[in-house]
Formats: sequence, structure tokens, C-alpha cells
Amino acid sequence: MARYKDTGFDTVIDTETEGRFVNKTSPEFQEWLNEGNTPDPAEPPPVKTYEELRRAEYPPVGDQLDAIWKHLATQNPTGDAEVMLTMIYSVKTKYPKA
Repeated sequence: MARYKDTGFDTVIDTETEGRFVNKTSPEFQEWLNEGNTPDPAEPPPVKTYEELRRAEYPPVGDQLDAIWKHLATQNPTGDAEVMLTMIYSVKTKYPKA
């Protein structure tokens, strides 16, 4: 294990001093590099799961629901859907877009 561990940014972690951050341009670190040393590489970021990747690509849920309700309004909804659409339009009327 090398004395320094790269952070992937403009600092390294000094492993001999319980994680003290050192700027890569500091004389201390530059001297250590000039001695032929190489810091341990930064750890790669965690791999995102299938769910995280998909969730990040979808539009916000509010936008999805808005599109569904706008379409449903053109279909002459009945029952619970009609009640829900009435409630939605009531709020939109009460608080119109500026």
C-alpha cells in the first residue's frame, strides 16, 4: 500500500496520518512523487443498479401523471376517474399558472 491514495480530485489522502488530505501540488507530495513513488488509484464510483439507471431516465412522476390525466380527460372518464379528474381541475382552477 502506498503512502498516498488518490481521491480522483486535486487532493490525495495520506494513509499514514489517518486520512489527512494533501493537495497534489504541495511540496510534500511532489517530493514523494519525485522519489519515484505512485499513489494508489482512486476507487471507482459504485456501479448503479438497473433500478437506479431506469429511475434516472424517467420523467418526474408528476409529469407522467399530468400526461395520463390530460389524455384521460379526452376519453370521457366515469366513476373514480371522473371524481379524481374533477378534483385535479378544481386545484388547477384554484391555483392557475402565472
